[in-house]
Amino acid sequence: MNVIVIVCDTLRMDDFACLGNPVIKTPVFDSLKAESTFFSNYYAEGMPTVPVRTAYFTGRYTLPERPWGPLRPTDVPIAEILWDQGYSSALVTDTYHLHRPTFGFGRGFDYVEWIRGKEDDPWIAPETVKTKLDVDKYYIDPPDGNVAPPWGSREMLALYMRNRSPWGAEHGWQREEDHFEAQVVQGSINWLEKQLALGRKDRLFLWCDIFAPHDPIDPPPPYDHMYGEPPEGCKDLIMPLVRATDGYLSDEQLEHIRRLRWGFITFVDTWVGRLIQFLRDNDMLDNTLLVWTTDHGDFYGEHGIIEKCRPWPYDILSHIPLLVRHPEGIAAGKTIDAFTQTPDLMPTLLEALNVPIPAHVQGESLLPLMRGDVEKRRDFAISGWHGGAQSIRDNRWSFLKAADGVMLREASMELYDRQADPGETNNIFNQHPDVAEMLNRQLQDRLAELTNS
Repeated sequence: MNVIVIVCDTLRMDDFACLGNPVIKTPVFDSLKAESTFFSNYYAEGMPTVPVRTAYFTGRYTLPERPWGPLRPTDVPIAEILWDQGYSSALVTDTYHLHRPTFGFGRGFDYVEWIRGKEDDPWIAPETVKTKLDVDKYYIDPPDGNVAPPWGSREMLALYMRNRSPWGAEHGWQREEDHFEAQVVQGSINWLEKQLALGRKDRLFLWCDIFAPHDPIDPPPPYDHMYGEPPEGCKDLIMPLVRATDGYLSDEQLEHIRRLRWGFITFVDTWVGRLIQFLRDNDMLDNTLLVWTTDHGDFYGEHGIIEKCRPWPYDILSHIPLLVRHPEGIAAGKTIDAFTQTPDLMPTLLEALNVPIPAHVQGESLLPLMRGDVEKRRDFAISGWHGGAQSIRDNRWSFLKAADGVMLREASMELYDRQADPGETNNIFNQHPDVAEMLNRQLQDRLAELTNS
C-alpha cells in the first residue's frame, strides 16, 4: 500500500461547499469526501504551522512542552520509520518554515523538493531584482501607524513580491502553473511519475504540503475575482496586517478578503484535483491511502481580529477538516463525530501499513473508529498555543483559558455552550463556574499526563 498525505495550510471547517459554504466551489474536496471518512470533530492540539507538523510527523503532542521550533535529535519522524521499512518517500512543499535553518523537517525522506518564495522566505535579496510591482496596490496602512507584529507589513509584502518576480509578467506570474501551489502539486506528480518509470507502484510515501490558502492570498485570474470584484474603495489585500479589524478594515474590505481567499481555495482545490486525477489515471488509488487535511483555521473578522494576531484557540482556529480515503473502501462516505486530534494521524498511517507503532507515540490510530471497533478515542479534545491560551472541548462545552497576563476576547477564562453557541460568541463563564472549574481540571490533568509520558 502507498500513503499520500496532502496538507493545505489554513483551512477552516466552513471553507467547502459540502460543509455548508453556500458560495464557494470545491468540487474536488466534495467528491473526495463522498469516497472518504470525514472526521467532524478533528482538532489541532498545538498551533500554529510548525507545532502541527511536529505532531503530524512524530505522533506526539506539542501543547504541553514544545513551542515553535525544529525537530529534536531524539524525534523519530514517520519518514524515518518508513525508510526503515523499505518505503520510497518524498516531501514536496512550499511551506517555508519547514525549511528554516536547523528545523530539519526533511529528515528521513529519500527526496525533498523545497519550492522557495512563500510568505517571508528570504529567497530573493533586494539588490538582485528590480520589480515593477506596486506594493500600494495590495496594501492598506493601519490608521495608528502600528504594524506590530510585522506580519503583513509593507516590507514583508515587498519581499513576497520580489520572490514572485522571476516569472516576469506584470503581476510576477506568466502562467497559472508558475504559482507556488501549482509547483508543489506538479513536483509531487513528477516524483510519482519517476517512481512509476522505475517500476515502483507500491510502498510509496508522499507528503504534499501546500502553504495555501495561508496568506499571501494570491490566486491567479480567474480565481482572484471568481467570487466578486473589489468594491469601490477596496483592494486585493493579499497580505493583511495581523491585527484587530476595528479601525483598520471596513466591512466591505473584510468581505472582499474573504471572497479573495475563497478564490484561492478553489484554485488549490483545482490543482489538488490534478494530483488525484493522476492517481486515477495510473490505477494508483486502489492501492493508496489518501489523506487531505490542514494545520489550523484562521480568523477573518470573527472575534474582532484578522488572522492569528492573538493566540486564541477558538473553535474557528483549532477545529479543522480531515478526510481519510482507504483503498479498501473502509468507512467510505461516513462521518465520524468522535473527538480526534492531530497526533492521531501518524499512528493511523502506520497501522494502515501494518508497521508497528512506537511506544513513544501519544496519538491514537483512527482505524478502529473507521472499522467500527470502537465508538471513541477520548471524551474531549484539547488545543492551544504552547505558552499561550489553552482550551478543552467536550460534546457540550468549550472552555478557554488565557495565558498569564493575557486576555482572551473579553476575559481570562471563557465558557461556551457548543450546542447553543457553536461560534463561541456568548461567554457564560459566570453562569456556570462549576462547569468551567471541572473542564479546567480535566485540561490541566491531561496536559500533566502528556508531559509525563
